[in-house]
Amino acid sequence: MDNQVIGILKTVIRQYGDNILVDTKLCRALLQDHCAGAYAHEVKLLLFAQEEGVATDLRTPPVGLPAMLLGARLVDRMVEEWCLERAAAEWTVHAWANALGVSLPASSTMAGVATRNLEQHAIPNTHANTLTGKLASPGIEFIPIPAGDFLYGENKERKHLPAYEIMKYPVTVEQYRQFCEATGWSMPSAPTWGWQDTHPVVNVTWHDVAAFAEWAGLALPTEEEWEKAARGTDGREYPWGNGFSYLKCCHSVGQSAGQTAPVGRYPAGASPYGVQDMAGNVWEWCDSWFSVNSTRVLRGGGWNFSEPDLFRTTGRSYINPASGYYNCGFRCVSRSPGR
Repeated sequence: MDNQVIGILKTVIRQYGDNILVDTKLCRALLQDHCAGAYAHEVKLLLFAQEEGVATDLRTPPVGLPAMLLGARLVDRMVEEWCLERAAAEWTVHAWANALGVSLPASSTMAGVATRNLEQHAIPNTHANTLTGKLASPGIEFIPIPAGDFLYGENKERKHLPAYEIMKYPVTVEQYRQFCEATGWSMPSAPTWGWQDTHPVVNVTWHDVAAFAEWAGLALPTEEEWEKAARGTDGREYPWGNGFSYLKCCHSVGQSAGQTAPVGRYPAGASPYGVQDMAGNVWEWCDSWFSVNSTRVLRGGGWNFSEPDLFRTTGRSYINPASGYYNCGFRCVSRSPGR
């Protein structure tokens, strides 16, 4: 995307004011006139977003929606309702925000539009963290996953990923509550066993977890990122090896007592990189679509299952992104700026 068109949009707004936010014909004529035939793709995206109310929502956010989450909500709407590619949706929302002088957290894919600031919405605390300047909260640790090839999926397809870092444990109830208290986001309904601070948060929708990641300056893992962190590079069936063990994860056979377990309860089940709870405890939301614009991928298997196949590193499930269940949680990744 060419960011020069953002300067043109700023000029148009400065000259004609907010009239162009509601007058689609005026907006179209002014942008096309000032661009003199250039930036056709960018202009098309800006006009589409203007016609669908993105600009007016940025200028006058919906009541009760924290400003820091507004951009993520608009991007999701453009992707899920209007089937835009995420990169295009992010550029469009941030272009309008930039032109209107609205401050939004910058996505990692928005390099050149705004500078990513991982500390902007960090959770205050006094606990040490393995990633200085990134999300800081009691119990949150990150594990580095080095760049390189790994074997992906049932067919062990060789894939390459750049380096990234992933949370050592799923996001806990305590950590998610801090996000809700800081932003005004609502806690989900408590499971039947009640909220326990050291257990993974559950009943969260994909939209809930994407909002947490946006606020924290992080991201949800792609399927590939999740699987490499769980599997390592040797194509193993389970995080700990090729044979299933009921002693190495939280499941429904006598150990989980009808609920989740505190994160890190099964250290012997860690992946080759030391990432824990990648099998069992909770299914984990990924950023990847299972069925485009319909369902999102879940990985890892939940505490209420017993079948070994469901805990394999290649195991997949899916639900509607607007749904949340008592066996579904998440963790986040951190990537290099510009990815």
